Amino acid sequence: MLASLFVHSFAPYACGSGIPEIKTILSGFIIRGYLGKWTLLTKSVGMMLAVSAGLSLGKEGPFVHVAACCGNIFSYLFPKYGSNEAKKREILSAAAAAGVSVAFGAPIGGVLFSLEEVSYYFPLKTLWRSFFCALAAAFVLRSINPFGNDHLVMFYVEYNEPWYLQELIPFIFLGALGVLCVTLLTAILSYPNKYTRMNTSELIRQLFSRCGAEDKTMLW
Repeated sequence: MLASLFVHSFAPYACGSGIPEIKTILSGFIIRGYLGKWTLLTKSVGMMLAVSAGLSLGKEGPFVHVAACCGNIFSYLFPKYGSNEAKKREILSAAAAAGVSVAFGAPIGGVLFSLEEVSYYFPLKTLWRSFFCALAAAFVLRSINPFGNDHLVMFYVEYNEPWYLQELIPFIFLGALGVLCVTLLTAILSYPNKYTRMNTSELIRQLFSRCGAEDKTMLW
């Protein structure tokens, strides 16, 4: 209740996951105040209160939002980044990778998340910077040792026995079966709609072509 009061009174942008809005910002839109200091403070305090109350919360979205807020605030310390929205988005991409790295203890997963999910423009230099940022976040998490088990996550599995060469056969079979199932499911879902069956270039051509009175290919 206290966390809801803080969000309602000080920073309404602190509610929710934050990932969809960060994807929107990285696509080129500007949302004033969404990555500001009040949002960072309210989100951090609200997370601590909610977790202390025993509520079930996902870590990925809030950690990515908090990391993006930190990246946005610190970018203003450097005029090269604070006054350049394109440069600032590179920092936000690296911050998103760091957030996922802290949430799951997976720096490589954080970089892949930033590359595949939130970033629309991801040059090679941003890839290395994001990896360094995610790796630094994982090292800090390991040094703090919040779970008291000398690991990056609370629950982990140790494999004491290696896998055998003959196990590659069922691994390959499961991988091929997964590809076939996903392909079949995609075909079943897209086949009833004639526009999802179209080639992308054909669909774009019809969208931007002039429609006449007797044009049979118009999109209705």
